[in-house]
Amino acid sequence: MERHFTPTPEELEFAHKGTRSDGARLTLLTLLKLFQMLHRFPAPDEAPPAVVRHIRIHLGIGEEVELESNDAVQLSRQHRAVRDYTSVKLWGKEARHIAVTAGYSAALVMARPADIMNAIIGALIHARYELPAFATLERILHHVHALAHRNTTKSVFRRLRSKERKALDQLLVIAVDQRRTAFEAVKKMPQRPSRKHLDNSIAHLESLESLGSESTALTGVAPTLVSEFAKQARTTDAAELKRFTAPKRYTLLLSLIHHAKARTRDAVARMLVNRVATIHKRAKDELEQRQFEQRERVDGLLDKFGKVVNIVAMVRSDAQVGKQVRGVLTATQEIGALQQECVTAQSWSGNNYLPLLWGHYKNIRPALIRAVNVLKLASMTEENPLLKAWSVLCEKSNRRRDY
Repeated sequence: MERHFTPTPEELEFAHKGTRSDGARLTLLTLLKLFQMLHRFPAPDEAPPAVVRHIRIHLGIGEEVELESNDAVQLSRQHRAVRDYTSVKLWGKEARHIAVTAGYSAALVMARPADIMNAIIGALIHARYELPAFATLERILHHVHALAHRNTTKSVFRRLRSKERKALDQLLVIAVDQRRTAFEAVKKMPQRPSRKHLDNSIAHLESLESLGSESTALTGVAPTLVSEFAKQARTTDAAELKRFTAPKRYTLLLSLIHHAKARTRDAVARMLVNRVATIHKRAKDELEQRQFEQRERVDGLLDKFGKVVNIVAMVRSDAQVGKQVRGVLTATQEIGALQQECVTAQSWSGNNYLPLLWGHYKNIRPALIRAVNVLKLASMTEENPLLKAWSVLCEKSNRRRDY
């Protein structure tokens, strides 16, 4: 209240010079402060009582003084005085042109009506025009929203070749051996990450990719509009979609395909990362299990090593030491078997679980390779050694012999 509705000395002077009575002065100053906040003139009965009381205090007048709103001529004159004081122009043709231009530009990149409305209001305020009635702004909003969508769909339609249009039309037709249209399959949402769903999601993405590239036709269309068109297509059935105009129908279908590809690609990538993480976790768990299982073997080796240390410490003759050490080491098993036990213990003594990855990876290897290939990875820099290495691996992925 203090920040926004406290009149400055200049505003108080403006109110005193422009009026003769306390009621007119209260009305003029109230209109000024509300206009500065709302950028329009509210009806006198819309003035918040708290604001009126606050202004009364600063004018030094009592509660008995009321707003003067019965004289239309005086009210119009006060409106004109406030516009002149704030250098704000009256709504007119030029203001409407600014509102339509700003709204149309916003509607080309924004999907939410509230955002477009904010752009219209912001443009009018920046150009220092009084805001019209909200119904007028709503009519402008609906006009520019429809115009922007209509022009966008027409531009997409012009970029489509005849062959591409026919392919999109086939999505809305039920084939002889099918019970539903392909359009319903395109609307299918990705499932939760799992081994089974990974195969289904890869197959779904491959079927979407087989529909061709939609990026050329959607060139220049804002991502927010593509998402809005895709949302509209997802809530529409094939029969209703057929009743739309051709430009709108094709734009909705292309947007849905684009959005479905993006969502399915994200789902496949997420499942791929989860499966690789699971493979590594299982390898680590197997390493821990192997380390636990070989504790008895390690204890046996340490027991023999302890006996060897005691022999070296107690026997002075090197010949006797060698003889007794050999006896300790070969008392329960051949020396070759003991060597194998040492190698096994050393193999799993550290944290290196990488040799165990293959056992958990080999069964899912085809699906993972297929997932990476369908994602169509690309390098963000000029150097792409990983992609070159992956290309070599893919070339040899079907070979059975050891490398």
